[in-house]
Amino acid sequence: MPAICRCLAMLYTSLLACLIFLHGVSAQATGMMPAPSPPILASRPPAPLLSSPPSQQSNALGTPLLITFYGLDLWSLLTSWGSGIQALLEAQQSPSLSLQGLSAPGMCASQLLALNTTALLNTSLTAQQLMPGLGYFTANVAQLLREYLQDSSIAVQGPDFCAGNRTIASFPGNRTIVNGPWPTLRVTINLLTSDPD
Repeated sequence: MPAICRCLAMLYTSLLACLIFLHGVSAQATGMMPAPSPPILASRPPAPLLSSPPSQQSNALGTPLLITFYGLDLWSLLTSWGSGIQALLEAQQSPSLSLQGLSAPGMCASQLLALNTTALLNTSLTAQQLMPGLGYFTANVAQLLREYLQDSSIAVQGPDFCAGNRTIASFPGNRTIVNGPWPTLRVTINLLTSDPD
């Protein structure tokens, strides 16, 4: 079990470094943070599965893992990869449903994907079709963990993520320390390992 704890600590550090490297960090000239904007995205990945298939092993032990991503926000994931949710919300002009509300701290991908879009937005498109970035991000995090762990006895199951509060943190960027309140995403994952018994 101590080996798993060391792996998890190294995983967290590596994921944080990858996040900073991939999305870039630049010092802001003013004390104000700009409004969230979608990151520069790679080409659309293949359609994701909602979650990893359950482990075939009956004697599996679960280890919950919580990872906080700094600099990523739920708003960006909701409006990326050809999302149609923003245009639909603007056309509806519904006071009870807004992009700001759907990406507010505490909102989770599992809640968004469970929305009845037919009733709420008068569309035949499913929540996953309207917000494909949610599924792509889930699949990418699960795949990154599988590749990092390089252990076939560990299965990554059920990634979900929620919008967090803006958090004060410092990160190195362009040879300087960048301070600021960062948007956060809290990712919850269950790592299943086979029981040694």
